[in-house]
Amino acid sequence: MFSKKLLSSASTLFRESEQIVGTRDFCFSAIKSLSSAITTFSGSKEELREELKNMVYLVKNTSPRISLLMFMFFKIKELFFQYLDENPNVSIREAKQKLKFIIEEVRVRRLQSFQKLIKCSDSVIEGGDVILLHDASHSVFDILCEAQKKNIYFSILLAEREKKKNILILRFLIDNNIDFQVVPEYLLSHVKSNITKAIFGAVTINSLHEVVSDAGTGSIVAQMREWNIPVYVPITNDKFSLWKAKEHHTYKTTKHKISDNLEYDKLSFSHDRYKTDLVTCFITNKGLLSAKELNDMYDQYYKDCNYWRRKNEIDL
Repeated sequence: MFSKKLLSSASTLFRESEQIVGTRDFCFSAIKSLSSAITTFSGSKEELREELKNMVYLVKNTSPRISLLMFMFFKIKELFFQYLDENPNVSIREAKQKLKFIIEEVRVRRLQSFQKLIKCSDSVIEGGDVILLHDASHSVFDILCEAQKKNIYFSILLAEREKKKNILILRFLIDNNIDFQVVPEYLLSHVKSNITKAIFGAVTINSLHEVVSDAGTGSIVAQMREWNIPVYVPITNDKFSLWKAKEHHTYKTTKHKISDNLEYDKLSFSHDRYKTDLVTCFITNKGLLSAKELNDMYDQYYKDCNYWRRKNEIDL
């Protein structure tokens, strides 16, 4: 259906976009783009069905897989195909309108899940907190904004990282008038006594009970645990990975040049992974959960989705 080269290019695009803007916003942007494409689509109902089928195949076969994006695309496909089967005589105009309605319905349901997560974060941030940030998680951003609305004073210590992601976090902090300081991520030991808690985003939870996060977060989480600094991770259950975890994905740049006479091969990793038991508390749409409680919820969810995996031909 798609060549390996195209799937590889799509994987790179998805991976790099998700790393820059965050998992949630990337997924919402993707289905917004899908809705826009439907507006300009000029083919038949059969062609529309086939194009949506192709998009689902693409989402399912990019690497690494993005759970939330897969959930949304699979649900959109399921509801739209059901509508076409039950209404074979609808016009292409009606079919397009229905598909756009389904996309919006799926988006709103996922957004409600994140809103429940924010509501469950009420007690996390306290007055006087100095909170360590490292990634551009929009769930974390929303939690900070919610605390601001309640006039809770806190400040941010930003562990500085690569320029693109750092700029996104800095813009958020400046635009929202949040006090902050920046420290290189490799010098946190010099400021550990100032940090009251850390909040890190997550891409997913995998079958090995690992948090999949931005590259570099795992070592910082381990430091927080060693220093007895509480770590909080917000994640909704619709971001859970529902297939067996595989090895880390490595991406090799063939040449990394420092000067005219010095260049070398360099390995770069798209994401990090660390055990859930390094996290003090998970902020979820089901409430505040310990690592054990989250693992138990994940295991049950994984079991309950056996039929979903078979129906959507998700290989393990």
